[in-house]
Amino acid sequence: MSNLRRNRYSISGNLCRDFQPSSERRTSPSTSQTVSAYGASNLRNACYYKTPYSLYAMDWCKVQGPAQDFIACASFTEETNNKIQVFSLNRSGQGQPFLDKTHSTVNNLDFPCTKLLWNPSRTTPSEHQFLASSDQKLQLWRVANDAHQNDAIEGVASFSNAKTNRAAPLTSFDWCKADISQIVTSSIDTTCTVWDIVTQQSKTQLIAHDKEVFDVQFLANSVDVFASVGADGSVRMFDLRSLDHSTIIYEAEPAYVRPARIYEDYTASAAAPLLRLSACDVDPNLMATFHHKSSNVLIIDIRAPGQSSMTLQAHTGAVNAVHWLPGSRSRLVSCAEDKQVLLWELNKAESSNSYSHHPRYNSFVKESSIISTESKTESGSYSASAPVSGTATPATKVIASPSASWLADTEVNNVCTSGTGDAFAAVHGRTAQVFFRNDYNSIVQT
Repeated sequence: MSNLRRNRYSISGNLCRDFQPSSERRTSPSTSQTVSAYGASNLRNACYYKTPYSLYAMDWCKVQGPAQDFIACASFTEETNNKIQVFSLNRSGQGQPFLDKTHSTVNNLDFPCTKLLWNPSRTTPSEHQFLASSDQKLQLWRVANDAHQNDAIEGVASFSNAKTNRAAPLTSFDWCKADISQIVTSSIDTTCTVWDIVTQQSKTQLIAHDKEVFDVQFLANSVDVFASVGADGSVRMFDLRSLDHSTIIYEAEPAYVRPARIYEDYTASAAAPLLRLSACDVDPNLMATFHHKSSNVLIIDIRAPGQSSMTLQAHTGAVNAVHWLPGSRSRLVSCAEDKQVLLWELNKAESSNSYSHHPRYNSFVKESSIISTESKTESGSYSASAPVSGTATPATKVIASPSASWLADTEVNNVCTSGTGDAFAAVHGRTAQVFFRNDYNSIVQT
Protein backbone atom coordinates (compact mmCIF):
# COMPACT_ATOMS: atom_id res chain seq x y z
CA MET A 1 0.00 0.00 0.00
CA SER A 2 1.37 3.44 -0.88
CA ASN A 3 2.51 5.89 1.80
CA LEU A 4 -0.41 8.13 0.90
CA ARG A 5 -2.91 5.36 1.55
CA ARG A 6 -1.11 4.25 4.69
CA ASN A 7 -1.23 7.76 6.15
CA ARG A 8 -4.77 8.15 4.91
CA TYR A 9 -6.11 5.18 6.81
CA SER A 10 -3.83 5.16 9.83
CA ILE A 11 -6.78 6.35 11.91
CA SER A 12 -8.45 2.99 11.30
CA GLY A 13 -5.50 0.67 11.33
CA ASN A 14 -7.36 -2.13 13.06
CA LEU A 15 -9.93 -2.36 10.30
CA CYS A 16 -7.87 -3.76 7.46
CA ARG A 17 -7.95 -7.52 7.86
CA ASP A 18 -7.08 -10.19 5.33
CA PHE A 19 -10.05 -12.31 4.40
CA GLN A 20 -11.28 -14.72 1.78
CA PRO A 21 -14.41 -13.42 -0.02
CA SER A 22 -17.57 -15.42 0.49
CA SER A 23 -21.06 -15.06 -0.86
CA GLU A 24 -23.37 -12.56 0.81
CA ARG A 25 -26.19 -14.01 2.83
CA ARG A 26 -28.94 -12.79 5.06
CA THR A 27 -29.00 -14.74 8.28
CA SER A 28 -31.58 -15.35 10.94
CA PRO A 29 -31.35 -13.54 14.27
CA SER A 30 -28.61 -14.70 16.57
CA THR A 31 -29.77 -16.88 19.43
CA SER A 32 -26.54 -16.80 21.42
CA GLN A 33 -26.56 -14.85 24.66
CA THR A 34 -24.25 -11.84 24.63
CA VAL A 35 -22.52 -11.21 27.93
CA SER A 36 -20.06 -8.35 28.36
CA ALA A 37 -17.68 -7.51 31.15
CA TYR A 38 -20.65 -5.93 32.94
CA GLY A 39 -22.78 -9.07 33.10
CA ALA A 40 -25.79 -10.02 31.02
CA SER A 41 -26.48 -7.43 28.36
CA ASN A 42 -29.69 -5.43 28.30
CA LEU A 43 -29.20 -4.82 24.58
CA ARG A 44 -30.93 -7.66 22.73
CA ASN A 45 -29.96 -8.96 19.31
CA ALA A 46 -32.37 -8.37 16.45
CA CYS A 47 -30.69 -9.51 13.24
CA TYR A 48 -27.46 -9.41 11.34
CA TYR A 49 -26.17 -9.63 7.77
CA LYS A 50 -22.80 -11.03 6.73
CA THR A 51 -20.98 -9.60 3.73
CA PRO A 52 -17.93 -10.83 1.78
CA TYR A 53 -15.90 -7.78 2.81
CA SER A 54 -14.83 -5.92 5.94
CA LEU A 55 -17.07 -3.00 6.94
CA TYR A 56 -16.27 0.34 8.53
CA ALA A 57 -18.25 3.50 7.62
CA MET A 58 -21.98 3.40 8.43
CA ASP A 59 -25.00 5.59 9.19
CA TRP A 60 -28.69 5.14 9.99
CA CYS A 61 -31.16 7.35 8.09
CA LYS A 62 -32.80 9.80 10.52
CA VAL A 63 -35.60 10.97 8.18
CA GLN A 64 -39.13 9.94 9.17
CA GLY A 65 -40.96 7.93 6.50
CA PRO A 66 -40.24 4.95 4.23
CA ALA A 67 -36.47 5.41 4.49
CA GLN A 68 -36.28 5.71 8.28
CA ASP A 69 -34.88 2.20 8.66
CA PHE A 70 -32.26 2.46 5.89
CA ILE A 71 -28.75 1.66 7.15
CA ALA A 72 -25.83 2.47 4.85
CA CYS A 73 -22.53 0.60 5.21
CA ALA A 74 -19.28 0.84 3.25
CA SER A 75 -16.60 -1.77 2.68
CA PHE A 76 -13.01 -1.33 3.84
CA THR A 77 -10.52 -3.12 1.58
CA GLU A 78 -7.14 -2.16 0.23
CA GLU A 79 -8.18 -3.05 -3.29
CA THR A 80 -10.06 -0.83 -5.76
CA ASN A 81 -13.29 -2.75 -5.40
CA ASN A 82 -14.96 -0.98 -2.49
CA LYS A 83 -18.70 -0.39 -2.45
CA ILE A 84 -21.54 1.22 -0.51
CA GLN A 85 -24.41 -1.06 0.50
CA VAL A 86 -27.79 0.01 1.91
CA PHE A 87 -29.74 -2.37 4.13
CA SER A 88 -33.38 -2.02 5.12
CA LEU A 89 -34.51 -3.10 8.58
CA ASN A 90 -37.85 -4.85 8.16
CA ARG A 91 -39.90 -4.61 11.35
CA SER A 92 -43.28 -5.48 9.84
CA GLY A 93 -45.24 -8.59 10.77
CA GLN A 94 -45.24 -10.72 13.90
CA GLY A 95 -41.86 -12.34 13.33
CA GLN A 96 -38.37 -11.21 14.19
CA PRO A 97 -37.02 -8.09 12.40
CA PHE A 98 -34.54 -8.81 9.65
CA LEU A 99 -32.07 -6.94 7.45
CA ASP A 100 -32.65 -6.92 3.72
CA LYS A 101 -30.06 -5.84 1.16
CA THR A 102 -31.50 -3.11 -1.08
CA HIS A 103 -29.50 -0.38 -2.81
CA SER A 104 -25.81 -0.51 -3.70
CA THR A 105 -23.27 1.31 -5.84
CA VAL A 106 -23.02 -0.02 -9.39
CA ASN A 107 -19.35 0.78 -9.94
CA ASN A 108 -16.63 -0.11 -7.46
CA LEU A 109 -15.00 2.68 -5.48
CA ASP A 110 -11.23 3.03 -5.69
CA PHE A 111 -10.89 3.89 -2.01
CA PRO A 112 -12.77 2.82 1.11
CA CYS A 113 -15.11 5.40 2.64
CA THR A 114 -14.01 7.04 5.87
CA LYS A 115 -17.53 8.27 6.66
CA LEU A 116 -21.14 8.00 5.47
CA LEU A 117 -23.97 10.40 6.34
CA TRP A 118 -27.60 10.50 5.29
CA ASN A 119 -29.11 13.91 4.61
CA PRO A 120 -30.40 15.60 7.78
CA SER A 121 -34.13 15.52 8.48
CA ARG A 122 -36.28 17.48 6.05
CA THR A 123 -39.81 18.77 6.47
CA THR A 124 -40.58 18.51 2.75
CA PRO A 125 -41.56 14.98 1.62
CA SER A 126 -39.34 13.50 -1.08
CA GLU A 127 -39.24 10.35 -3.19
CA HIS A 128 -35.56 9.87 -2.47
CA GLN A 129 -32.87 10.53 0.11
CA PHE A 130 -29.31 11.76 -0.31
CA LEU A 131 -26.25 9.98 1.05
CA ALA A 132 -22.81 11.59 1.32
CA SER A 133 -19.48 9.76 1.50
CA SER A 134 -15.85 10.75 1.91
CA ASP A 135 -12.76 9.05 0.53
CA GLN A 136 -10.38 10.72 -1.91
CA LYS A 137 -13.16 13.28 -2.41
CA LEU A 138 -16.62 14.15 -1.11
CA GLN A 139 -19.40 12.43 -3.06
CA LEU A 140 -23.17 12.83 -3.03
CA TRP A 141 -25.51 9.94 -3.88
CA ARG A 142 -29.26 9.67 -4.52
CA VAL A 143 -31.15 6.74 -2.93
CA ALA A 144 -34.78 5.97 -3.77
CA ASN A 145 -37.19 5.52 -0.87
CA ASP A 146 -38.51 2.27 -2.35
CA ALA A 147 -36.56 -0.62 -0.87
CA HIS A 148 -36.15 -2.93 -3.85
CA GLN A 149 -33.24 -5.35 -3.95
CA ASN A 150 -30.26 -4.40 -6.11
CA ASP A 151 -31.48 -0.85 -6.78
CA ALA A 152 -28.58 1.34 -7.79
CA ILE A 153 -27.25 4.20 -5.69
CA GLU A 154 -27.02 7.02 -8.20
CA GLY A 155 -24.04 9.36 -8.07
CA VAL A 156 -25.14 13.00 -8.09
CA ALA A 157 -22.01 15.11 -7.54
CA SER A 158 -18.42 14.98 -6.34
CA PHE A 159 -16.43 17.73 -4.67
CA SER A 160 -12.67 18.20 -4.69
CA ASN A 161 -10.33 21.19 -4.47
CA ALA A 162 -7.63 19.46 -6.47
CA LYS A 163 -7.05 20.36 -10.08
CA THR A 164 -5.55 16.90 -10.64
CA ASN A 165 -6.36 13.39 -9.43
CA ARG A 166 -3.91 13.74 -6.54
CA ALA A 167 -6.25 15.33 -4.02
CA ALA A 168 -5.38 15.04 -0.34
CA PRO A 169 -7.56 12.25 1.09
CA LEU A 170 -10.49 13.21 3.28
CA THR A 171 -10.66 11.77 6.78
CA SER A 172 -14.23 12.84 7.62
CA PHE A 173 -17.02 15.39 7.06
CA ASP A 174 -20.23 16.68 8.61
CA TRP A 175 -23.57 17.71 7.12
CA CYS A 176 -24.97 20.88 8.68
CA LYS A 177 -28.39 20.18 10.20
CA ALA A 178 -29.32 23.87 10.42
CA ASP A 179 -28.54 24.46 6.71
CA ILE A 180 -28.50 21.27 4.65
CA SER A 181 -26.79 23.04 1.75
CA GLN A 182 -23.53 23.09 3.76
CA ILE A 183 -21.02 20.29 4.30
CA VAL A 184 -17.62 20.68 5.96
CA THR A 185 -14.78 18.23 5.24
CA SER A 186 -11.49 17.46 6.99
CA SER A 187 -8.29 16.28 5.33
CA ILE A 188 -4.80 14.96 6.05
CA ASP A 189 -3.39 18.16 4.51
CA THR A 190 -4.30 20.01 7.78
CA THR A 191 -7.27 21.82 6.21
CA CYS A 192 -11.04 21.97 6.57
CA THR A 193 -13.24 22.98 3.62
CA VAL A 194 -16.82 24.23 3.75
CA TRP A 195 -18.85 23.30 0.66
CA ASP A 196 -22.09 24.63 -0.77
CA ILE A 197 -23.60 21.49 -2.30
CA VAL A 198 -26.21 23.50 -4.22
CA THR A 199 -23.67 25.55 -6.18
CA GLN A 200 -21.08 22.72 -5.87
CA GLN A 201 -18.45 25.28 -4.90
CA SER A 202 -16.25 25.62 -1.82
CA LYS A 203 -17.21 28.56 0.39
CA THR A 204 -13.90 28.64 2.24
CA GLN A 205 -10.88 26.52 3.04
CA LEU A 206 -8.75 27.06 6.13
CA ILE A 207 -5.70 25.63 7.82
CA ALA A 208 -7.29 24.05 10.88
CA HIS A 209 -4.48 22.16 12.68
CA ASP A 210 -0.72 21.81 12.72
CA LYS A 211 -1.05 18.19 11.61
CA GLU A 212 -3.67 15.98 9.96
CA VAL A 213 -7.33 16.77 10.73
CA PHE A 214 -9.18 13.58 11.59
CA ASP A 215 -12.76 14.74 12.19
CA VAL A 216 -15.01 17.79 12.04
CA GLN A 217 -18.55 18.56 13.29
CA PHE A 218 -20.97 21.49 13.19
CA LEU A 219 -22.23 22.47 16.62
CA ALA A 220 -25.92 22.11 17.44
CA ASN A 221 -28.28 24.57 15.73
CA SER A 222 -25.40 26.46 14.12
CA VAL A 223 -24.64 27.25 10.49
CA ASP A 224 -21.37 29.06 11.28
CA VAL A 225 -19.60 27.28 14.15
CA PHE A 226 -17.85 23.93 13.82
CA ALA A 227 -15.16 22.05 15.74
CA SER A 228 -12.40 19.71 14.66
CA VAL A 229 -9.86 17.25 16.10
CA GLY A 230 -6.55 16.12 14.71
CA ALA A 231 -3.16 14.50 15.06
CA ASP A 232 -1.90 17.38 17.21
CA GLY A 233 -4.21 16.20 20.02
CA SER A 234 -6.38 19.32 20.18
CA VAL A 235 -10.06 20.25 19.81
CA ARG A 236 -10.43 23.52 17.92
CA MET A 237 -13.50 25.61 17.27
CA PHE A 238 -14.06 27.85 14.24
CA ASP A 239 -16.62 30.51 13.36
CA LEU A 240 -17.23 31.17 9.66
CA ARG A 241 -18.06 34.78 10.52
CA SER A 242 -14.57 35.33 11.95
CA LEU A 243 -11.94 33.10 10.40
CA ASP A 244 -8.88 35.11 11.48
CA HIS A 245 -8.51 32.92 14.55
CA SER A 246 -9.63 29.64 16.10
CA THR A 247 -10.25 28.78 19.74
CA ILE A 248 -8.52 25.74 21.20
CA ILE A 249 -11.03 24.16 23.55
CA TYR A 250 -8.92 21.21 24.64
CA GLU A 251 -5.34 20.15 24.11
CA ALA A 252 -3.80 16.92 25.33
CA GLU A 253 -0.72 17.06 27.48
CA PRO A 254 2.46 15.73 25.85
CA ALA A 255 3.81 12.42 27.09
CA TYR A 256 7.23 12.42 28.74
CA VAL A 257 9.81 9.84 27.70
CA ARG A 258 12.19 8.35 30.29
CA PRO A 259 15.80 9.23 29.42
CA ALA A 260 18.21 6.53 28.36
CA ARG A 261 20.88 7.79 30.82
CA ILE A 262 20.29 8.79 34.40
CA TYR A 263 21.87 12.24 34.00
CA GLU A 264 19.67 13.19 31.04
CA ASP A 265 16.40 15.09 31.30
CA TYR A 266 12.99 13.71 30.45
CA THR A 267 11.89 14.67 26.94
CA ALA A 268 8.34 15.51 25.87
CA SER A 269 6.86 13.55 22.99
CA ALA A 270 3.95 14.63 20.84
CA ALA A 271 0.47 14.47 22.35
CA ALA A 272 -1.66 11.49 21.34
CA PRO A 273 -3.90 12.27 18.34
CA LEU A 274 -7.64 12.73 18.77
CA LEU A 275 -9.37 10.51 16.22
CA ARG A 276 -13.10 11.22 16.20
CA LEU A 277 -15.46 13.94 17.40
CA SER A 278 -19.18 13.80 18.15
CA ALA A 279 -21.14 16.97 18.92
CA CYS A 280 -24.37 16.81 20.91
CA ASP A 281 -27.25 17.74 18.61
CA VAL A 282 -29.26 19.57 21.33
CA ASP A 283 -26.53 21.28 23.37
CA PRO A 284 -23.86 23.25 21.47
CA ASN A 285 -21.56 23.16 24.50
CA LEU A 286 -21.01 19.40 24.61
CA MET A 287 -18.71 17.19 22.54
CA ALA A 288 -17.24 13.71 22.89
CA THR A 289 -13.87 12.53 21.58
CA PHE A 290 -11.12 9.97 22.26
CA HIS A 291 -7.38 9.59 21.78
CA HIS A 292 -5.57 7.16 19.51
CA LYS A 293 -5.22 3.75 21.21
CA SER A 294 -7.12 4.98 24.25
CA SER A 295 -9.90 3.08 26.02
CA ASN A 296 -11.44 6.26 27.48
CA VAL A 297 -14.06 8.58 26.00
CA LEU A 298 -13.64 12.26 26.88
CA ILE A 299 -16.58 14.65 27.29
CA ILE A 300 -15.66 18.24 26.45
CA ASP A 301 -17.68 21.23 27.67
CA ILE A 302 -16.65 24.40 25.83
CA ARG A 303 -17.76 26.47 28.83
CA ALA A 304 -14.89 24.92 30.80
CA PRO A 305 -11.98 24.76 28.31
CA GLY A 306 -8.59 23.27 29.00
CA GLN A 307 -9.50 19.75 30.14
CA SER A 308 -12.24 17.17 29.74
CA SER A 309 -15.24 17.68 31.98
CA MET A 310 -16.01 13.97 32.16
CA THR A 311 -14.27 10.68 31.37
CA LEU A 312 -16.02 7.42 30.44
CA GLN A 313 -13.82 4.54 31.62
CA ALA A 314 -15.29 1.12 30.92
CA HIS A 315 -13.80 -0.09 27.64
CA THR A 316 -10.77 -2.37 27.90
CA GLY A 317 -9.61 -1.82 24.32
CA ALA A 318 -9.02 1.14 22.03
CA VAL A 319 -12.21 3.09 21.29
CA ASN A 320 -13.21 3.20 17.61
CA ALA A 321 -16.35 5.38 17.59
CA VAL A 322 -18.64 7.42 19.83
CA HIS A 323 -22.00 9.08 19.09
CA TRP A 324 -24.59 11.04 21.03
CA LEU A 325 -28.10 9.64 20.94
CA PRO A 326 -30.44 11.85 18.88
CA GLY A 327 -32.23 14.48 20.95
CA SER A 328 -30.34 13.69 24.16
CA ARG A 329 -27.66 15.61 26.06
CA SER A 330 -26.97 12.81 28.57
CA ARG A 331 -26.74 9.58 26.54
CA LEU A 332 -23.99 8.31 24.26
CA VAL A 333 -23.04 5.04 22.62
CA SER A 334 -19.47 3.88 21.96
CA CYS A 335 -17.67 0.86 20.53
CA ALA A 336 -14.13 -0.43 20.81
CA GLU A 337 -11.63 -3.15 20.06
CA ASP A 338 -12.74 -4.97 23.21
CA LYS A 339 -15.74 -6.21 21.14
CA GLN A 340 -18.17 -4.15 23.21
CA VAL A 341 -20.87 -1.60 22.43
CA LEU A 342 -21.59 0.47 25.53
CA LEU A 343 -24.43 2.88 26.27
CA TRP A 344 -23.60 5.69 28.70
CA GLU A 345 -25.65 7.82 31.10
CA LEU A 346 -23.81 11.06 31.86
CA ASN A 347 -26.15 11.78 34.78
CA LYS A 348 -24.45 8.95 36.68
CA ALA A 349 -21.04 10.62 36.76
CA GLU A 350 -19.08 10.91 40.00
CA SER A 351 -16.26 13.34 40.70
CA SER A 352 -12.78 11.85 40.82
CA ASN A 353 -10.65 12.29 43.94
CA SER A 354 -7.69 13.84 42.14
CA TYR A 355 -7.07 17.26 40.70
CA SER A 356 -5.08 17.82 37.54
CA HIS A 357 -2.64 20.72 37.41
CA HIS A 358 -2.40 22.38 34.04
CA PRO A 359 1.23 23.46 33.56
CA ARG A 360 0.29 25.81 30.74
CA TYR A 361 -3.12 27.45 30.58
CA ASN A 362 -6.77 26.64 30.08
CA SER A 363 -7.30 27.99 26.59
CA PHE A 364 -5.55 30.00 23.96
CA VAL A 365 -6.11 31.30 20.46
CA LYS A 366 -4.20 30.34 17.38
CA GLU A 367 -4.28 32.53 14.35
CA SER A 368 -5.75 30.60 11.41
CA SER A 369 -5.09 31.40 7.78
CA ILE A 370 -7.65 31.29 5.00
CA ILE A 371 -6.27 29.73 1.85
CA SER A 372 -7.51 29.92 -1.70
CA THR A 373 -7.83 27.00 -4.05
CA GLU A 374 -4.63 28.10 -5.76
CA SER A 375 -2.20 28.84 -2.96
CA LYS A 376 -1.77 28.38 0.77
CA THR A 377 -0.59 30.85 3.37
CA GLU A 378 1.39 29.99 6.47
CA SER A 379 -0.55 29.62 9.71
CA GLY A 380 -0.05 32.40 12.23
CA SER A 381 1.52 32.41 15.65
CA TYR A 382 -0.07 31.56 18.96
CA SER A 383 -1.44 34.23 21.22
CA ALA A 384 -2.04 32.95 24.71
CA SER A 385 -3.32 34.31 27.96
CA ALA A 386 -0.87 34.23 30.84
CA PRO A 387 -0.90 30.92 32.70
CA VAL A 388 -1.83 30.79 36.36
CA SER A 389 0.99 28.95 38.05
CA GLY A 390 -0.02 26.09 40.34
CA THR A 391 -3.76 26.55 39.83
CA ALA A 392 -5.75 23.32 40.14
CA THR A 393 -8.48 22.79 37.60
CA PRO A 394 -11.83 21.35 38.77
CA ALA A 395 -11.99 17.62 39.32
CA THR A 396 -12.93 15.60 36.26
CA LYS A 397 -16.06 13.49 36.68
CA VAL A 398 -15.75 9.79 35.92
CA ILE A 399 -18.22 7.14 34.79
CA ALA A 400 -16.86 3.63 35.25
CA SER A 401 -20.00 1.60 34.49
CA PRO A 402 -22.19 1.87 31.37
CA SER A 403 -25.97 1.69 31.57
CA ALA A 404 -26.17 -0.99 28.87
CA SER A 405 -23.74 -3.22 27.01
CA TRP A 406 -23.50 -5.67 24.14
CA LEU A 407 -20.72 -8.05 23.15
CA ALA A 408 -19.77 -8.86 19.55
CA ASP A 409 -17.71 -11.71 18.13
CA THR A 410 -14.86 -9.46 16.99
CA GLU A 411 -13.66 -5.86 17.38
CA VAL A 412 -16.49 -3.41 16.76
CA ASN A 413 -15.41 -0.94 14.08
CA ASN A 414 -18.33 1.49 14.13
CA VAL A 415 -21.77 2.10 15.62
CA CYS A 416 -24.78 4.29 14.83
CA THR A 417 -28.29 4.86 16.20
CA SER A 418 -31.77 5.02 14.75
CA GLY A 419 -33.55 8.35 14.54
CA THR A 420 -35.76 7.51 17.51
CA GLY A 421 -32.99 5.99 19.62
CA ASP A 422 -34.77 2.65 20.02
CA ALA A 423 -32.16 0.66 18.11
CA PHE A 424 -28.46 0.57 17.33
CA ALA A 425 -26.44 -0.80 14.43
CA ALA A 426 -22.82 -1.87 14.58
CA VAL A 427 -20.29 -3.30 12.16
CA HIS A 428 -17.71 -5.85 13.30
CA GLY A 429 -15.55 -7.71 10.82
CA ARG A 430 -17.78 -8.48 7.82
CA THR A 431 -21.02 -8.29 9.77
CA ALA A 432 -23.63 -5.54 10.07
CA GLN A 433 -25.78 -6.12 13.15
CA VAL A 434 -28.86 -4.44 14.63
CA PHE A 435 -29.92 -4.67 18.27
CA PHE A 436 -32.56 -3.01 20.45
CA ARG A 437 -32.79 -1.68 23.98
CA ASN A 438 -34.91 -3.88 26.23
CA ASP A 439 -35.85 -0.82 28.28
CA TYR A 440 -36.45 1.47 25.32
CA ASN A 441 -39.42 3.21 26.94
CA SER A 442 -37.15 4.51 29.68
CA ILE A 443 -34.52 5.99 27.38
CA VAL A 444 -36.68 8.04 25.06
CA GLN A 445 -37.71 10.47 27.79
CA THR A 446 -34.59 12.66 27.54
